[in-house]
Amino acid sequence: MTRLGEKIVERTPVAGGRPYGLAWSPDGALLAIGFEDRLRVEVLQANDLRTVLVPDMTWLQGEGTPAVTWASDARGGVQLYAAGYARRSGGAPGTPNFVIRRWGDFGLGPARDIPAARDAISHLLPLPQGGLAFAAADPGWGRIAPDGSLVQAPAPPGGDFRNTSEWLAASPDGQRVRFVLRPGTPALVFDGQSGQLTADEGRDLIPARQQSARLAVTDWQNRDRPRLNGQPLRLSEGEFSRSLAIMPREDSFLLGTDTHLRLFDRTGRLIDQLPMPGTVWGVVAADGIAVARTWRRHHPLVRGDRPSA
Repeated sequence: MTRLGEKIVERTPVAGGRPYGLAWSPDGALLAIGFEDRLRVEVLQANDLRTVLVPDMTWLQGEGTPAVTWASDARGGVQLYAAGYARRSGGAPGTPNFVIRRWGDFGLGPARDIPAARDAISHLLPLPQGGLAFAAADPGWGRIAPDGSLVQAPAPPGGDFRNTSEWLAASPDGQRVRFVLRPGTPALVFDGQSGQLTADEGRDLIPARQQSARLAVTDWQNRDRPRLNGQPLRLSEGEFSRSLAIMPREDSFLLGTDTHLRLFDRTGRLIDQLPMPGTVWGVVAADGIAVARTWRRHHPLVRGDRPSA
């Protein structure tokens, strides 16, 4: 903290922590700090940076709460809000499990969680009439009313293919592909021959095969150390596998990751690979054809010719 360029006080609230968000209380007496690397908020006395309150974070999980703010309840009260990667466990895929935690009475009151988004919440902005607006990586923005209720949830304009791999299926020739735009929405079928997109569950289409007596691929779902028959598969540093499709003859399999579609043989040797424009959240394999669905493309990516990545 400085006064006219002069440092008045300096303090490290948590050794090794990464403080990220900062918000002054409406009266300027308190300073809320949100941490990027842990579920923690500290409320500091503004004049000497002394910690006066560490609000309750019970029942939350996630990497951190970097977004903090104070907001009015339109009745003279002030609430403390925090969000980021915080979420409640046990929700169904695709539901707004990322929450905004709200404490009444300047953070001294009981905690309440507001399910607000399907992805991390990056910013909280108090509104003049009370409540707040927030930005989320869904992508989209939403609004919380002064009483803490969710008035508007983020409404992503495109598809979100995470947690929808069970719906991905294709015809043997790869010309018809079934998918959903996001969890909880009706299935769609795209016909590559006619160019038509129809609302259809496509029950005659073939989904990805993920289990085999000959190829035991484990630890592959949202993990960075997938294994074949107990042996680790080679990926790049920091690369996570997201989808799996065993080839019909059980002699090879496709692994979709954050950056590539990779083809391994039954010994775990990398045969071929294809850099992808986004995360491969789903893949289906047939004889000579692979159909992959990526995050940045809002339609299936179809490749043919041979069973390669």
